[in-house]
Amino acid sequence: MRNPFRHPKPPGPLPAPLTREECERIWTWERWMMGFYAFAMIAILGTVSLAGVMGHSTQGRLVVVGVLVLLALAGAFVQFREKCPRCAARLGRQSRLLLPDKCRHCGVEFPRPPRKPPGGTAR
Repeated sequence: MRNPFRHPKPPGPLPAPLTREECERIWTWERWMMGFYAFAMIAILGTVSLAGVMGHSTQGRLVVVGVLVLLALAGAFVQFREKCPRCAARLGRQSRLLLPDKCRHCGVEFPRPPRKPPGGTAR
């Protein structure tokens, strides 16, 4: 069933491809997202372990809640800070962790970063 509140995008010219600098910026954002996710999982594991060591003390519970709130706020900041270089739509609303294939609003494609060859530098 179609969403009656969603307006179809009128057909138009495709947006210009992203420049190398714009691609580098969104690739950096994606690396930050992955790094923050890994850090948050380790921090949550450490916080839960600390709570187990501290027992049922009020201070232990406050530390756990404080760390989890700080992680949630930092995650929201990292996720929603980057915008599409063409239409300024927030990329974090389009995909939760990885860079989407293209912008839902303007249709510009986000190319994947080039892979480095295994074993050293490219020739």
